[in-house]
Amino acid sequence: MQRNNFESLAGAIGAVKQDVPGIEIKHFAPAGQGLARVVARVIHTAASRVNPGLIAQALLNKTDNRLSAVAGSFRVMDRGPLSDTVTGILSYNRESIAVASSDDMKGFTAVASNMFMDDEERMWNLHKTESGSLLVRSSGIDDDQALIGLLASLSSSPQTSTEGRQLTAMASSLRDRVEGGQFVSFVNANNMLAHGFVVVTAADTDDAIVLTGEKDEPEAIKTNSVTEIHELGADAPQVELSEQEQVDVAVASAAGRVSLDMMVDYYRRMFAASPEYFEQFKQRLLSHGF
Repeated sequence: MQRNNFESLAGAIGAVKQDVPGIEIKHFAPAGQGLARVVARVIHTAASRVNPGLIAQALLNKTDNRLSAVAGSFRVMDRGPLSDTVTGILSYNRESIAVASSDDMKGFTAVASNMFMDDEERMWNLHKTESGSLLVRSSGIDDDQALIGLLASLSSSPQTSTEGRQLTAMASSLRDRVEGGQFVSFVNANNMLAHGFVVVTAADTDDAIVLTGEKDEPEAIKTNSVTEIHELGADAPQVELSEQEQVDVAVASAAGRVSLDMMVDYYRRMFAASPEYFEQFKQRLLSHGF
């Protein structure tokens, strides 16, 4: 019986390996801390045509389990009879530690409410998940250099090629176009695709404040973690301001004293005006990617 179970498991693993498509990473461009946008050629199997998860597995295998596809960030650029050209975001797989008790925090020093430093002076972020708490090591310069070095070794075309320069220019253009009031997709601190309003961007830096419908409090991001800028359309919900609120906004704007709290409150009310609209909009975005 044990042998039959082993043979069944071995057969299942072999079948999965046969289903995983071939991957050729053609170009890449840095896309934020621990992130890179890539263009890759996918040489399909019959299974990978209908199961995008196999493409994500192929990218993980290609990078020796060091980089993962950010779910929802990938799009098909060009379809062919046997292969597709895709683009999306890869994230560096960061070290993590499950925190079940205070014993798991030994050797860590708190430097903020959710940030800790280990004995080697490396920074870790504490995340709350449905299954418990998780310490995730912050991506640093060493990680970024390792990511770039790995992708450079795997890329089939030099970054100086026409296509490579175009990808780099596209990433830079997207970063430079991010501004307050836009609805964007971005990769958050958990290396997951998120969607929200840009509340404000900081002059002369790549910092921005965003508000998503999932969190009540705004979060800070880097503009080069934005993957797409979206047009909401004429049917987007609107916030009705009272006469007094209109006066307050006009006065604050004229004096150049529009506060962050005022803007955050406005976008909170946008989400509250029609949660269904934003959920449907997000689902439409996700339906076009993998």
